[in-house]
Amino acid sequence: MIFMERALARGAYEAALGNRDYLVNKLAVTREGFIEELAELYVRYGLASEPQHALQLVRDFETQAAAQAHAPPTGKGHSGGRS
Repeated sequence: MIFMERALARGAYEAALGNRDYLVNKLAVTREGFIEELAELYVRYGLASEPQHALQLVRDFETQAAAQAHAPPTGKGHSGGRS
């Protein structure tokens, strides 16, 4: 499950940067296939009450990942403009 979440988040991040085919090119999977399987798992394990709720959870983390593509870098490894 975590692999699919990470892959979908990375796909959304890459799509926001213009690389819309990241999942197909890197993992040979489709976004729709991962979303369908992840939604089933969310419902099965009680993380979502129904498929629509599961889809909303996926949309939420994809939106957050896409927003990070345009956010200024912060945190570990970022020098903040210093050498």
